[in-house]
Amino acid sequence: MIRARSPLFPLTYLLACVFGVGVGVWQLGEARLATMGLVFVALSLPLLLLIAVIEWRIYHGWEPFWLRRFYPEARVVGKYRDESDLPGHQRVEMEFRDGRRQWFILDLDEIGLCDKGDLVHLWAIGKHVSHIVVIEAGKAPAGTWGLSEDSGDGCAQFFMWVLPVVSTVVAGAGMGLLSRSATSPLVGWGMVGGGLMVALLLGVVWIRGWGISRGLITDPAGEVGGEAGCCLLELLLHFPYWFW
Repeated sequence: MIRARSPLFPLTYLLACVFGVGVGVWQLGEARLATMGLVFVALSLPLLLLIAVIEWRIYHGWEPFWLRRFYPEARVVGKYRDESDLPGHQRVEMEFRDGRRQWFILDLDEIGLCDKGDLVHLWAIGKHVSHIVVIEAGKAPAGTWGLSEDSGDGCAQFFMWVLPVVSTVVAGAGMGLLSRSATSPLVGWGMVGGGLMVALLLGVVWIRGWGISRGLITDPAGEVGGEAGCCLLELLLHFPYWFW
């Protein structure tokens, strides 16, 4: 399953789409429209680079309080190691009050903050633990544990990251072509509508993946293609989802 795991993801996705549209308009638009495309690129690219730096710092232990999300009364199911984690890091699996489970990453200073079976208050930034306060010790929930990322293969990840930009470049190119008198309006509007629709549906797939991992949505993300209208409504209801 492809899922967004960063609280900055909606902003990143939006900026990537603005960048793609800007590139298309800049390259194929005429006069003022091309200038507008260049402005889109100039505004979105530095912000994307800034977010990349923030994400990298969070991955290596930075914990800005303004990105924290509070999870009250979570039960520690267990701690384990995954091969994809940084050296010395571990994962902690939590069970929430509604019965759903989710894993988070502990850095070296956080591994000793809780033990299996503890009832805790948890603060996290995306999938990274920010702070844990133990409320009471207790027995771990019954059943199996050790959740994996299940985030799809490398080809799927590449597809999900690259196609939104490609589709928005196509949409921007369609806008640029519409400014040229020799271009058929049908072709131009087809590129604009098709490119934006692909980008929108892929954004829905990302956010639904997050919702499934948080127990908000029960059906597979692979079914998105058959329910575009419901997905659009769901996107509006769950955006920006990190405050919920």
